[in-house]
Amino acid sequence: MSTVGRLRVGVGLLFLALAFATPALGQSPRPGTVQWLTAISVSVTVANTDKESRQVTYTPPPGWYVRSHRVAVGQKLGNASYTVSTVPQDWGWMSEEKLDESYRSLIDLAGKAGNHGLQAKFAAEREAKLVELRRVRASHHALVVDATVRGEGFLRAKGALDLVVLAELVYVGTDDDLERTVARHKATLKK
Repeated sequence: MSTVGRLRVGVGLLFLALAFATPALGQSPRPGTVQWLTAISVSVTVANTDKESRQVTYTPPPGWYVRSHRVAVGQKLGNASYTVSTVPQDWGWMSEEKLDESYRSLIDLAGKAGNHGLQAKFAAEREAKLVELRRVRASHHALVVDATVRGEGFLRAKGALDLVVLAELVYVGTDDDLERTVARHKATLKK
């Protein structure tokens, strides 16, 4: 059986295990409940001189926190790369690569026009934006996969990437869960 086949069987068994481990509908899991699930699946293929980038995000449901993750790569051919990052809840996301690419074209255009002052201004803005982009603070995370695949050139090998990100989630509860627990304990103390 191929690696991709084994990966699919493993993911299928994982789904089956989670189906039996998940509480009945309408019931909140107990705080501390842990489960693994397939959070993200990415498949990218390009040929010749093509390039394709994808960004895929997984945000857990309310009350769940991404504690860790594992990446299972089924296929990686040619010039293929990926990163898996965690980012905070209520985030505004832009990858460093996209930011750098945007400013690089502005800097190049200002250089071709011979406007070195504007070129320096764009370079300074790019650095300031990168610093701002890297400033991340929060307690609740989402997973983001950035995948890039490039072909190896005209009449040469294609580029391909197939991967699955498994997330380990822990239930920390919602504000409603906390209020119900406090009310239950208050009722117990009154008796």
